Amino acid sequence: MIAMEFTSQYIHLVEGSASGNNVTVKNTLSVPVPERSVRNGQVQNYEDILRVLESVFMEQNYKKPQIAFSLDSTAIKTKHMELPYETKEKALLFMRHELGELIADETYIIDYVIHKIFRKGKAQYMECTAYAIPRDLLKEYSNLCKGLEAKLKIMDILGDVVAKQLELQYPKLQYKGAIEVKPKKKSQPKKKGKKKDIEEEESLEDVEEDTKTLQLEEFYDKGTLKLWVGIYDEKMKLFTNGIDGKIFSRTIMLEGLSNTEAETQGEAEREQILTYIEEIKKFLQFQEDIAPDTPIQSIEMFGEHPRLAEICEFTSQLAERKSSIIQKPKQIKGVSPAEYAKYMGAIGCLLRRA
Repeated sequence: MIAMEFTSQYIHLVEGSASGNNVTVKNTLSVPVPERSVRNGQVQNYEDILRVLESVFMEQNYKKPQIAFSLDSTAIKTKHMELPYETKEKALLFMRHELGELIADETYIIDYVIHKIFRKGKAQYMECTAYAIPRDLLKEYSNLCKGLEAKLKIMDILGDVVAKQLELQYPKLQYKGAIEVKPKKKSQPKKKGKKKDIEEEESLEDVEEDTKTLQLEEFYDKGTLKLWVGIYDEKMKLFTNGIDGKIFSRTIMLEGLSNTEAETQGEAEREQILTYIEEIKKFLQFQEDIAPDTPIQSIEMFGEHPRLAEICEFTSQLAERKSSIIQKPKQIKGVSPAEYAKYMGAIGCLLRRA
């Protein structure tokens, strides 16, 4: 299977397979995308992206492979829910009603991932994350598969992709859902002078068919709380177990990271790194405001930034938290720790909830 993660800078491809909780990576590859071809997880220049992927498939001799996509966009709405463990049809009806405040029309597809099945008295309940996903976003990726003559196996959500891998490393973790943060625009300095419905819709059902029953356990004593940070060019992905022992996620969209007044590329990169660290410090403070008795003790990072190790060092100093590259679960083989940090967003598509 070929798993892909699309960012504003690259398409990250992972060729691999999974058996149970074990993933074997055969090959990894990152391909630059034309400028502004992918924005906020949405393909905006289909023809150029298709040509890029056709070239890669020809070079790698991929012939009609199965494809898994890792999707991430602030256009995807999420909500954590507990509801009776019913048929899929009943569950989706309930979720559409509950998500009504987030979606106002039929342009979204409702889907969900079950994290835990438990009993209340004689009744059976499920804890899950519901997703409202724009149809147009899904159709973009579905069309890419058609253009590549590949089989669309699954579309996964990046938040759950990351959570599945954190659950491997820390088995008592449970994914609770997302905290929505709207994109923010960086203020610019003033300048002087001149002024058919998706045919592959069934493939999404693969997601919720994978369920995981977890024991009801308290997680993590004080002193073992973590923050996991994904570093990308246009966004940051933050995950923590520091609120109630379950994984909460947050997306921070960062526009105009580069300092427009920077005279050199080095100065622009430094400004970008400092912005990452400042956002991390804000999140640490946010968590401490919610749970002052349980501050986050350490940070692990992943993502595509070429200076990720340096960002960890600077974060340790400026945020006063031990920071390191994310740990690779022992169940994931065939990839180095550094490669794992870069390709984590695609690797998790190969992993299925048992």
